[in-house]
Amino acid sequence: MIKKSYGKTAPLLIGELLIKEGYLKKEDIDAALKIQQKAAEAAKLPMGELLVRKKLISPEDLQMLLGHPDLRKDIEILALEKGLINKKQMEDAALARKKSEQMGNTLVRLGFISRDDLDGLIEQERGGIQLGDLARNLNMITETELKETLTSKNFQRTIGEIVCDMGLISPVDLSRVLKKYRKQLKIGEILLKQGVIDEGQYQEVTQEQIHSTDTLGRIMIDKGFISQEQLCAALSRQYNIPFKKLSGFQFNEKKKKELIKTVGLKYAEKNLILPLGLKEQRIKLAVTNPAEMLDNQDLLPLFSRFEVDLVLVTEENFHDLFRSLYGKSIKNFRAAGEKKALQEDVDLV
Repeated sequence: MIKKSYGKTAPLLIGELLIKEGYLKKEDIDAALKIQQKAAEAAKLPMGELLVRKKLISPEDLQMLLGHPDLRKDIEILALEKGLINKKQMEDAALARKKSEQMGNTLVRLGFISRDDLDGLIEQERGGIQLGDLARNLNMITETELKETLTSKNFQRTIGEIVCDMGLISPVDLSRVLKKYRKQLKIGEILLKQGVIDEGQYQEVTQEQIHSTDTLGRIMIDKGFISQEQLCAALSRQYNIPFKKLSGFQFNEKKKKELIKTVGLKYAEKNLILPLGLKEQRIKLAVTNPAEMLDNQDLLPLFSRFEVDLVLVTEENFHDLFRSLYGKSIKNFRAAGEKKALQEDVDLV
């Protein structure tokens, strides 16, 4: 009798895990997948069209930007405008372009332009400004709007992010599921994709972390590779918790006593949490290290009593807010950062 040989079962995707754990239903995941697909299609649009779709600029604004003398243009467009090639040659080059070949090299290979022509075009291209940056410089969009648009183009939204935004699961519950099945995004890879660090820096800190008790984030900060804000932005994506710059935040004097009564000084200091607001059975907490909250049994009574909204803040911001609320500086502040990166690959759906 011949025994059938079965391969390993394919690992469950994040959506399937959330269904398995009882947090979501299949129709919830189907709805999230549709949102993810729509976002992926939008990300393929040119920056200008995406800004119009997001209603950040008008079609008329886009036409003005496309005709602006400071706009950075592709090599083939510059060559066409300078009369080095005609429209048919540009179309022929697009068809003849090899995989991973830069368009300028294609034009040279086909004999449409010389190497000297290409050098001049590259120099002109470098002097131009990207469309998004140009729109920001002309005050058509804000820095925040530009960053959010670039993020939507460069990063596929995970199913976890989407279902959190839909209010179907809390970031804390999602993080617990991701941790349980070792599905969390790696902090180093997030920073790489964001363009905050390069591959060489990533390899350097990864090797150093092997012989260190510090987190990857702490090592990168100490080396000057990233700032506290950049680490928080990456942790925000890793744990699906919004990062807030609360430099101008002020506590409501009338509600201070209620916040302190709910989360006492010693409890806040021990668990590195800071209440920012309280409304009925909903409390907003500032944290610097989401990883430590997932295993913290001391926080269970608070989480069972309230609906908890978390916001991520920098260490400096946390210090200032803590002093403002409790009138004392925090004594034993553990370094904020992420736990050591997991080694498993991450499924995005």
